[in-house]
Amino acid sequence: MPDFPQIKEGDSQNASDFDQSPTARELESYSKEYFQSWLRRREWLLRKVNRLEYVDRATLNCTLSYDVDLIRFRSISKIIQLVHSRGCSRMLLPLDVMNNRPYMTNRLESCWDQQMCLATRRETARFATFLFFGFLATRYEKSHINIFSNLNDLRAKEMYDSFLSGPADDFDKNMFTALGCVDGAAFEKGEEVALKEMGALKDVATWLRDSTFVLLSAPADATSRARIKFSFSTNREEPSRNWFDKFGITASSVLLPGASRNDDDDLGTHVRFMVPTGMRIDDVGYESDGKKISVARDVKKSLSVRWNGEVVSIYVPPSSSHPNFDMRIYMNPKREIFTIPAFVACLVSYIVGQLVLWWILSVSAGEHGARVIKDFPGQAVTPVAALIPAFVASCVIVVREHEKLSFALGFRRSLLAVGAVSSVIFSVVLDLGLSDNGAGIKILLVLLVYTALQLGLLLFFLFDIFRVGWWRRKVLNLKGRIILFVVIGIIVWGAICAHNIVML
Repeated sequence: MPDFPQIKEGDSQNASDFDQSPTARELESYSKEYFQSWLRRREWLLRKVNRLEYVDRATLNCTLSYDVDLIRFRSISKIIQLVHSRGCSRMLLPLDVMNNRPYMTNRLESCWDQQMCLATRRETARFATFLFFGFLATRYEKSHINIFSNLNDLRAKEMYDSFLSGPADDFDKNMFTALGCVDGAAFEKGEEVALKEMGALKDVATWLRDSTFVLLSAPADATSRARIKFSFSTNREEPSRNWFDKFGITASSVLLPGASRNDDDDLGTHVRFMVPTGMRIDDVGYESDGKKISVARDVKKSLSVRWNGEVVSIYVPPSSSHPNFDMRIYMNPKREIFTIPAFVACLVSYIVGQLVLWWILSVSAGEHGARVIKDFPGQAVTPVAALIPAFVASCVIVVREHEKLSFALGFRRSLLAVGAVSSVIFSVVLDLGLSDNGAGIKILLVLLVYTALQLGLLLFFLFDIFRVGWWRRKVLNLKGRIILFVVIGIIVWGAICAHNIVML
């Protein structure tokens, strides 16, 4: 059994329950232990990892993983352990503190399974009370002030209530004066020393009230080491960078504000950002106030930023000397999920349309400009073949996927939908128009428009395949290559369309 001071449930003379205010005797005996356990977190909390998962444009899933050495924790802090009537011992395990309270807790995992839970509001207020009086005892340890000489159970409960539901007006001033921390007469006279001391104590009390502690109620057993995961959801806000990003035309991106900042003064922060399924990380950039910046080499080395196709790993040491900047993660949809199938569908559609057009144009026109198609090979198969790309496109369009991937593919998916609808229309027109073995000028115009549309979509998706490949390989003069490809694509599209028109 761990070496903790044990308190039996119902022993009201010497102790109180974890859901009640601590007594003055408890505060005098154990407040320093609580405070030291918090100050020396680096010795027993071996590692902390923050895993971020993009849910949607307004939500992030955060999973905090803690590697806890309970043997060191017991040796550092002999904090109170509550023994229930059935021999079940419990303790409060302080892991972390957050500036903002998560609006939704998802899960809590550890080796204790369901025997462990987050501390209640009363247990957290009790811990904050111990922490505050431990701070006071440490602050005035070498002075003539003895805060516990003026402390009784009533004042302990009043301080506990202030952490539980907020303080009344002038509560802190009256409490600190009653405990002897601040000279009341000097404070009323406005002496600088008294005012400064009162301000410092109020800052600590306010920080304890405003902070959200990751405090666990766990079994006090012989477990030597534990890995604890705490998952919750949090809000995020990020406006689109420009018009192209808004409609998903260019590479998608996610901004991690304050990526170089470490809010934990005791531990280095390991942050892992998981991109949505179907997306791939292509690059990482740095920004400050919405503008791209270049980060010094020594800063990059100390931050240890690494990434592969699916995760960005960031390590920030416990130091405040680094400049504060944001990190933007650029990512593109995996080409095999949408772009390549869309390219194949448009290629088949274009080949079918172009072959039909060339075959009809190879027949001489009659007196009224109509071409009589007496022997059209595959006349019954061609409409079905034209529907195959539409079927492929429909499968790619309606597939279930992550919201970020759907947003990134929105513009491309709209273009593919246009191509799929045009394939259906082309199939119907081809089947009805050639039913009497005649191909008039209207059918030829439909064929010209269809082949021009499918050729344009074909070149667009081919451009998208090359663009993502160039981005990932970080080729030189990327903008120049993109402009050159666009110019060549327009020339090729115009030349083929002009050739088809001339053949009329």
